[in-house]
Amino acid sequence: MNSKPTEFEELPIAKNLEELNDQKKQEFDDLAEEYSTVLQKINLFIEVNELDYNEAWDRANQQYDSDMTYAPDEG
Repeated sequence: MNSKPTEFEELPIAKNLEELNDQKKQEFDDLAEEYSTVLQKINLFIEVNELDYNEAWDRANQQYDSDMTYAPDEG
């Protein structure tokens, strides 16, 4: 199967974060900050609405698992 390379296949693979250039380190830090904010918002939503913590996170994780749009193909 000849498919177009994904953006992940076109980039060199870094072994760890320290090997990234400054622009990519900043991009990662920005994404990590967004990730942290989303986790805090979900936890606050669960608390304010008195939801079952495990049930709510199971649903959020199912949504994540069903939308792996940005994950590289490991197959």
